[in-house]
Amino acid sequence: MADKESILLEGLRDSYPKWRSLLHSRFNLLFYGYGSKIPLLSDFADEGLSDGYVVRIEGYMASPRGMSGASILHRCLLGVFDFIFRHALVANDATLLEVARKLAQLSQYHSRTSRSPTRIYLVIDNIERLVEYGGDEVLECLAVIVAASPTIHLVASVDHHRSALMGNILETFAFLNIPVHTRLDYTREVMAFNGRALPAWTGLGGGRGEGCTAYGGAGLAVVLKSLTPNHLNLLKHLALLLLDTSEPDGTVPFDTLLKVTKRKAIASNHVKLKSLLTELIDHRVVIQRRAPTTGAQTYHMPYGKKQIEVISQGDFDSVDKV
Repeated sequence: MADKESILLEGLRDSYPKWRSLLHSRFNLLFYGYGSKIPLLSDFADEGLSDGYVVRIEGYMASPRGMSGASILHRCLLGVFDFIFRHALVANDATLLEVARKLAQLSQYHSRTSRSPTRIYLVIDNIERLVEYGGDEVLECLAVIVAASPTIHLVASVDHHRSALMGNILETFAFLNIPVHTRLDYTREVMAFNGRALPAWTGLGGGRGEGCTAYGGAGLAVVLKSLTPNHLNLLKHLALLLLDTSEPDGTVPFDTLLKVTKRKAIASNHVKLKSLLTELIDHRVVIQRRAPTTGAQTYHMPYGKKQIEVISQGDFDSVDKV
């Protein structure tokens, strides 16, 4: 899977400058076609959108049994104020629409007054699911943000067979439709919709029945194969740090991880690293904690030493064999 994915992404990277130019010309991009587009959007965000801040919004995480689309969007937009507009105050109990309007006002102000205004790219995987389980509130907030400023750009993908029914709704965002047939498995999307673990009927050791673990059997290897090369590289270096950590609780502080990811060209800033870590946390291959004395964020993996050693060597196919 990793080789197939790498070949696919290498062939698409020549288009990244053109796509970025379209975004700067006030078009929003909508990718559609057969196959998961999560690796494409991740790679485009990392390699093609380095001139601004990327906010990853995982629409595929929305489901009737889990988070709503509105709560996912609300969490992501609050993160903008934590990492980009730190000087601006926004209440944690502010509604989604209030947060969206505040972000729109700030971005509009910066675009008028700054010689090099901050560009923000909202990258949404499976926007149709975000809307389906978030409703009009999600649409209204996205419309408010995107219409307000020439430096906030929207990149999204659609995959669901019912996404065609959203045609009139999506016209609001002036999307430029881009067909991309990746033919990659929808492993991550299926896991998210079924409680972040593969259902038992897949035969891949998922399931949440009594006595089962989230990624038993071939589960962990399948999860790792579904990740992008950038995620796997981050996971490898986190494993290396975990093996050498001197922290009493055996975790790795965020700042320590950031230094390594900058040096290894995995994540150039804390926003991109936070986005990558959030996805790994959602897949439960990384766990976040807070240091009891300082409150600083720390990270570790919920696996034994032998599995962490295998991950640190980059031998992801062998993690279920130790």
